[in-house]
Amino acid sequence: MLMEVASKLTERSADIVELTSLALVMHEYQYNGPDPTSVISKITSDEIARQVIAKFIARAKELIMQARESRN
Repeated sequence: MLMEVASKLTERSADIVELTSLALVMHEYQYNGPDPTSVISKITSDEIARQVIAKFIARAKELIMQARESRN
């Protein structure tokens, strides 16, 4: 359901689908841990997880800053 909601929110932010996808991948990793075979989790190592989390944080910060600027 999250991707469906995210797709409806693209009118407000085109990047919301990307952030939702990253959040779902991080959730899989949190639940299953790293999976070198990529069967259970798309994240194969803790290093890849760090990169995904860093990307999520960076994109979220960008969107928050854009939202703040558009309000002013």
